[in-house]
Amino acid sequence: MANLLWISIFLSAIEPAVSWQQVIDNGTDEKLKGMDFKNRTIYLAGASLGSDSSIIVVVIDDSGSEKWSKLFGRSNRYEVGEDVAVLPSGNIVVTGWYNIGARPGWFSVWVDSLGEQKYKDSMPKDPNGFSYKATSVVAASNDTTYVGGWYFKPDWIGFRVEKYNPVGERMWRHFVDGEGYNARIKLALDSEESVYALCEYHCTWTGWLSDGNTLGLQKNYIKSAAEGAAIRINPADHVFIAGDVTASDRDFMLLKYDTDGTKLWPAHKAYDLGGEEECRDMALDAISDCYLAGFQISGEEEDAAIVKTDSAGNLLWSWVDTVPGKREIEAIEVDPEGYVYLVGSHHNGDDWDMLVEKIRQPISIHGQIWLTGGYSALPDDGKFIVTGDTSMEIPMEFDDSGYYQIELYNGGNYDVVPYHPLFNFVPKEPDEGIGEYKPLVHRMVNQDWVGYYKGVVEEAPETYVFGLEVNSGEIRFSLPEAMHVNFALYDASGRKVKVLARGLYPRGVHPVKLPEMNPGVYFVKMNAGESAETRKVIITK
Repeated sequence: MANLLWISIFLSAIEPAVSWQQVIDNGTDEKLKGMDFKNRTIYLAGASLGSDSSIIVVVIDDSGSEKWSKLFGRSNRYEVGEDVAVLPSGNIVVTGWYNIGARPGWFSVWVDSLGEQKYKDSMPKDPNGFSYKATSVVAASNDTTYVGGWYFKPDWIGFRVEKYNPVGERMWRHFVDGEGYNARIKLALDSEESVYALCEYHCTWTGWLSDGNTLGLQKNYIKSAAEGAAIRINPADHVFIAGDVTASDRDFMLLKYDTDGTKLWPAHKAYDLGGEEECRDMALDAISDCYLAGFQISGEEEDAAIVKTDSAGNLLWSWVDTVPGKREIEAIEVDPEGYVYLVGSHHNGDDWDMLVEKIRQPISIHGQIWLTGGYSALPDDGKFIVTGDTSMEIPMEFDDSGYYQIELYNGGNYDVVPYHPLFNFVPKEPDEGIGEYKPLVHRMVNQDWVGYYKGVVEEAPETYVFGLEVNSGEIRFSLPEAMHVNFALYDASGRKVKVLARGLYPRGVHPVKLPEMNPGVYFVKMNAGESAETRKVIITK
């Protein structure tokens, strides 16, 4: 039986590291408000502020190089872009609001992948005295789009959600009236592309089916003066709501529900970063770790702030990037390799400039070390050294557990020295069985930090290819890498019956469960990245 060694780590948590930063200054006040990330490309929307504010759209790649940027707007009309979404076709939708006089109206504009305008929908100033602002947009798998925002006049307040077809024509709209609802609205889709709207005021949220029928729920959360900033839904249809609450000061907070409105936590989880924080957005990765982003206010200073938690709300790390001036973070995304993207604005003392950052995050690696050849394999000085773009010593002690934890950065290549083939590093959590571990975490560090025993820690030794398999009613799809998947079931007439899978899936093989269906001929179609496959499914009694 193998002996065990215990590795203890005497380290403080490492902070995130900036991979690159772009501050875009075109000579006037400019602010970025929204972001979407697709196929290693970052899509940004905001405003070039002035007497005649214009919508600005910027597209850059994940290395920070600008592909193109364009201004949209008309003279004598103050226009601000609030959010952006990329459709499966590659078209881009930007939504926001405009102002001519005292009352704003809202707009949505569709442009192609090179920024040429295709369609536009504007809600003019209402003769009955309403003001409108659009603040959020999300794209569905069939090139339809949902837009959310609020409306206001002294005796009538609420928020609204609209659905548009691929050519910018409105399909349906719904209103939710309520005092205080003239506040920022955020949208998210579940696995069946029902749309959920979150209002900042009292974290109020509700939803509709894709055909516009109501889901019959309306929830809020009023404890600790909670305000909602973002709503995200994972492939398991768990709803995460991020925002901030009042304690001794304003702190980041997180809520979790089922899509039917059932609370999965009895109360919110709060995260105090040591100051007055304002949460503005949230992202989820492939294992539903949550990334909350905003800024911390300290006197005249405003600093970028991030909190990362696991899917149970346990804090994994937090970061306040204290630099001179003001930085207001408005949007966050995380890619399959674990890189975090922050978007917002930076005030340099003269004016506001657009800000984009790519960040490497600290990753905690857990596992167990097995000594198969006796204790003579220990290094002479009793410790290993982890080397890469960060280096650390790992003291060795004898114990009967063998667990270790190492904190590294995503995207790095790491080795452990000295080399000795008798040590087997087995990734796992302390409460898991041998060989079980979080694949995403090890993928984020390229599995190379144990260079001399990779076979044990590689996420999957098999080579996967893109494919879709139907066998005796069992359906599985395989991916060569982490990809965004849209997988739907259709009847023989081509009518969509149900969305079977939607969202970011890691590389490997994934089973799909069919719903209860009447006997007949059906088809399943999967789109992932640039690839697509269709298979026939025959249901018999």
